[in-house]
This record gives sequence, C-alpha cells and structure tokens, in this order.
Amino acid sequence: MLSDLKLKKADSGKSYELYKGSTIQISLEGNPTTGYQWGLLPESVNDLILKPNADYSFSPDNSALSGSGGTFVFDFMASNPGEAKLVFGYQRSWENDPSAETWSINVTVKDVH
Repeated sequence: MLSDLKLKKADSGKSYELYKGSTIQISLEGNPTTGYQWGLLPESVNDLILKPNADYSFSPDNSALSGSGGTFVFDFMASNPGEAKLVFGYQRSWENDPSAETWSINVTVKDVH
C-alpha cells in the first residue's frame, strides 16, 4: 500500500492501492501547439473517490525551439475509500475522432487505520 504516487506514461494499465488522503500526480508528455491535449475522458469512473486538486498544468520542455512539447501534469487526492478508474485521452477538442492515444489506471483507496 502506497501513500503517494507520481506516475508517468509507462505506468498506464496498472492498478494501485492508496490510503485515504494520499495524492496522485500524473505527468504525460504532449505538445499543445499541435492542437492535441491530454484530458480526463468521460469513461473515467471516479465519483468522489479521487478528487482533482486543480485543473492540469503544463510545463514546456527546456527548449528554445518554438512549438516544442512539454508535460501535462494532473493532481488528484484520494478523498474516500472505494475503487476508481482514471482514463485520459490525447485529442484535439474540435475533432470528434477517438483519442490519438489513451492512458489509464485503476485505483483502490483504503481507509487509514
């Protein structure tokens, strides 16, 4: 059982157990200058179990190149015991096409004893 998680793209498809009050930080690489952005998809099953701490943040790469990519960062707090699934999609908001890429995890939150 973990207390806090910092996850990257390679962690997709895994399952995790956390204690209530723990945090999850998800960092996904992308390039918003192409119109693509990472976002939480409707198929996420979250309810009140994992609460977003804020909207995502974006940190550009340390590059002087115009149009270079960076990292989208999402933060969640394990608010209540239960099971949740987070599913993110990398897509353009104006297109109806499925996501170019998806990322997901399953999380079980346990009460602190």
